[in-house]
Amino acid sequence: MTPDSTAIVFQGLQRDFCAPEGRLYPLLAEQIVARGVIPKLLDLLARAWEARIPVYFVPIAFSPDYREVARAQGILGAIRDAGALARGTPGAEPIVELEPFLDRMTIVPAKRGLCGFGTTPLHEMLTERGIRTVAVCGLLTNVCVETTARSAYDLGYEVVTLAEVTATKTAQEQAASEQFAFPLLGRTLTVDALFAELAAGAAAPPHSS
Repeated sequence: MTPDSTAIVFQGLQRDFCAPEGRLYPLLAEQIVARGVIPKLLDLLARAWEARIPVYFVPIAFSPDYREVARAQGILGAIRDAGALARGTPGAEPIVELEPFLDRMTIVPAKRGLCGFGTTPLHEMLTERGIRTVAVCGLLTNVCVETTARSAYDLGYEVVTLAEVTATKTAQEQAASEQFAFPLLGRTLTVDALFAELAAGAAAPPHSS
């Protein structure tokens, strides 16, 4: 794993998820606060900037009439019914704490589903940059993070999950992802371990041809 072939991909730091006035915040507040996800993610972004690791932010947003999820059930139906994450509304915007970092990352065009790859050009963007390892984090652990990790795995990336920088509705759901899903898709690393490996990769001599 080397700095020039690794990217961090995160999702979920939008106001409807993470701001107290957000429409979905009551569902997530306890775990977001208990796990310290926002300060941990901001620290991750600062460290990535210092280490020159590219970061990709994949927001989610829907048309004001929610035509993309008009027949959806489950979580996308719940988002529609809550009137959350509509394009052009404050709830779809990044949280205030993220604003100082926006010019330090690549903002992917908003997805319209759970996966960071499915309805976005993320794969093409990563391929163009020569990325081989994807470190995923953000919200929600057992929904968008898992789905994105699965797609990255199927697309042939080395997948690293930064589980300490993820959160979902309950501790039980979080534990299930960490225990059962993530080990099937690659490795789970702490942020410190990620940067230690990247530093080692940067210091290693290039392979001779």
